[in-house]
Amino acid sequence: MTEENRKLRSIFEKCVKENFDFLRSHGVRLEQKGSDEFSFEINNVLIKILLTKGHVLDINILLRPLNREDDYGIRAVCEALQIDNNLRNGFETPVQLVQLVGDYIDVFKDKVMELIIGNKIDWNMVDAYISKKIFSNKIQANKKTTSRRGDKIKNDAEIAFKNKDFDRVVKLLNNIRDILTVSERKKFEYSLKQISKKTHN
Repeated sequence: MTEENRKLRSIFEKCVKENFDFLRSHGVRLEQKGSDEFSFEINNVLIKILLTKGHVLDINILLRPLNREDDYGIRAVCEALQIDNNLRNGFETPVQLVQLVGDYIDVFKDKVMELIIGNKIDWNMVDAYISKKIFSNKIQANKKTTSRRGDKIKNDAEIAFKNKDFDRVVKLLNNIRDILTVSERKKFEYSLKQISKKTHN
């Protein structure tokens, strides 16, 4: 572990302990697992606070009803229940880490905790929202992939057209006719005519 990571873990640990001190007044004990994970339980919901290391350094609060197997990130829960929040992804400096921990804890304490205590979270609604979001993200990713593939095919077809390789133009553009521009469609149709002339000759 680098000195920088050690420092960030220490800051995270201190911030969580200080900011979640209010749990004592609810008779809840904060459990610690290493320097990058804390957890506690309220009304049959397990809450975990994590320092994560992916593409960016980040923190997260995960909620898991004890009768379910899935963890729900607090951002997704807020979005599903239409709870206003300004939670953002990632941090780069110790100052940003302190601010981020504070932001997460404020949202949990002020907007989510009372819903957990009052059994007011519809977890089926959260499930449905997350499933819909995952499906939407997959569609968007597929659209981007299709768009990139289409751009390459169009570029190859343009080269073929300039070289008067009309067979190749038709072969390339035939499967993407629904995304052709007006000028590209004209080139496709022109190429078809040229192939037809060559066949009849």
